Amino acid sequence: MEINYADQESELKSVIVKFQVNCSDKKRESVIYRLLEEGKVPYMPRLYGEFGDGNLVLEDLSLTHSVIGKNQELTIKQIRNVIAMLADINSRFYGDFRVPKNDVSHFVNSIDINMVESWDIYINRYQGQLGEAAADFEWMWKNREIVSRYYNSGPATLIHGDVNRGNLLFPNDGSDNPILIDWQLSGQKVLPFDLLYFIVQRLTVEQRREHENELIKEYYKLLPNHIRAEYSLDHLMLDYRACITRTMLSSVTGVGPKCSNRPSI
Repeated sequence: MEINYADQESELKSVIVKFQVNCSDKKRESVIYRLLEEGKVPYMPRLYGEFGDGNLVLEDLSLTHSVIGKNQELTIKQIRNVIAMLADINSRFYGDFRVPKNDVSHFVNSIDINMVESWDIYINRYQGQLGEAAADFEWMWKNREIVSRYYNSGPATLIHGDVNRGNLLFPNDGSDNPILIDWQLSGQKVLPFDLLYFIVQRLTVEQRREHENELIKEYYKLLPNHIRAEYSLDHLMLDYRACITRTMLSSVTGVGPKCSNRPSI
């Protein structure tokens, strides 16, 4: 590809070009970036343009920001900054009809395909540790339509869909203010979808056991009054617990053939 500049004085030394190849809705991410730009959301790289089938030209943050290393833990300050970021994004797009809805059948099919591929491997490896909890995984599989519909129930907002350490960039200056990249899985879902995924998947077991409840309450307090007036903490906790099925599926998939080139979980 070749980039032409209308104004040579504003010529960029480098950009990131992202080609959309393995997603069902290739133009979804460009739609989300436009919504984020219109809302002046600060937690994202700048979008310079889009071309072709949803391909993006983005700000290159590689010189100023980094991901957390594989053997590094997120600090509590970084964790709280991510929680604050999620609360801000979720508040900005609460009930916003412009946020595209995800096709429920996507999650239905994803649950079924991944459980078919990975469940036998998972249960054989962890039967002793799971005990009666194995029935919860089988319930999720059998009731995948109910699980998927719940993700898309209201009250809903814009969610990222994959808030993991590889998609979080932190400034090299140590300010700990995160940038969130890779929005191709984003869409409209219940408020704590990203909150649950981040806390359960990305904190250490020790961090989660010590801080989970306070982080949930901290997130809730950061929501504006008009949201809390119609969305109680009890409702948030119900949605939070319901979204645990997202991480249950991830743990099963992690031992399957799709992740065979990664270290065992």
